[in-house]
Amino acid sequence: MNKKAVIGLIILILLVIAGILYVGSVYKIDSEIPQINSNLNNGNTEYNNGVLLLNNRKYDEAQTKFNTTLEYYYNARQKTETAQSIAQTKEDNVLEEYFTVTLAEIDSKINAINEALEGINVRNNSSSEALSHYSNSNSLMNNSTQYSDRRKQLEQQYPDKFITG
Repeated sequence: MNKKAVIGLIILILLVIAGILYVGSVYKIDSEIPQINSNLNNGNTEYNNGVLLLNNRKYDEAQTKFNTTLEYYYNARQKTETAQSIAQTKEDNVLEEYFTVTLAEIDSKINAINEALEGINVRNNSSSEALSHYSNSNSLMNNSTQYSDRRKQLEQQYPDKFITG
């Protein structure tokens, strides 16, 4: 092999390595956070609208809103699981905790929706059982705030880990 070919090969290898490092640094795991939060916020809005419909005894419309809510929460869950997996690979304990807490919040909210839907399903057979499901739904949703509070706390403690603005 001649000298120019060896130098060209070394330069090519260095460019590939530099490209890999660049792509790795450009993709920040926390770029998923705005999408996760958007899905959570949209789900929360749909949930609140569903509760209003439920309170007005518009059960079919409430059920539709709750199903839409579940779609948002499942989208958030999928993105969170992906981000958490990357955080584990990168051994980033702060982001691992952040995404673990986020998953706990999402699971609590999904359980709340499932309780509300079950209440709708049993309302004709037993109003007391339906009320019990609605109460459980409300409690689960209220308890989920502990997780969002912890996420906000992590964002404040480690601002360098999260995209702002």
